[in-house]
Amino acid sequence: IPGRLPAETESMALVKTKSVIKNGSASFNGAEKKAVVALYDGQIRQLDEYMGQLTEKMKKWGILDNTMLIITSDHGEELFEHGFIGHASTSLNAKLYDEIIHIPLIIWWPNKIKHKTADDLVQQIDIMPTILDILGLPIPQGLQGYSLPMSTQGKLTKNSRPVFCETILGGFQSTKEMEEIRLRCVRTKEWKLIYTNTPASDVSRGGLGDGKYELYNLSGDPKEEKNILGSNPDVAKELKKKLFQWIETTTSKKCGSPSDAGINPLQQR
Repeated sequence: IPGRLPAETESMALVKTKSVIKNGSASFNGAEKKAVVALYDGQIRQLDEYMGQLTEKMKKWGILDNTMLIITSDHGEELFEHGFIGHASTSLNAKLYDEIIHIPLIIWWPNKIKHKTADDLVQQIDIMPTILDILGLPIPQGLQGYSLPMSTQGKLTKNSRPVFCETILGGFQSTKEMEEIRLRCVRTKEWKLIYTNTPASDVSRGGLGDGKYELYNLSGDPKEEKNILGSNPDVAKELKKKLFQWIETTTSKKCGSPSDAGINPLQQR
């Protein structure tokens, strides 16, 4: 890491010792912010080193050429792009900006997959059908995900479907009160609409959908700094429609009794 890290300030001590730093509970000066980013970069470099060690071991064991490696993540990390650090479970203040939801996805299988880079929008539900496609196995009907373009006989196809994300305010660290605040977003290549709701406004609970909205033009504002909801009502309306349709199809429904589904309770044992 170039340069020297700042002295062990209170804020840096929190970063090094605490897994949860509530949003706004600490402040960072310019040198401390650079140090936090450097520590994160160091962790990425360490992971890269570990991956090198892993592949060397696999090569030594003779399994490298017949093993598919998939590298991905469940979320990214905010590094002061929108005022603080971390993600929902570490800051207790969830956000759905691209530094959080834009994650790596690398699928590597020597001599079986040709090197390609695709800029299509991808969701993790696409990984399963992609693996099946690569292996030449049938993809079950009804899956929400799709095989990625790289796996379809080397042909890149244009993926124009939107992708969706959601979280609750404090992630898996949420209190009961935090669980009532849910963030959802719909993202296309050009636009992102973020919807933050309270129980009264949550459309999945019969609310009116009148929570907080943010709209960003990712082509002209990739850092998501200007909420242009008010000046683009038609775009917002169309994205809201897509988002609410997705919420409707993914919201859990109340289950009836086993007998409602024609299941004999005695057969469950």
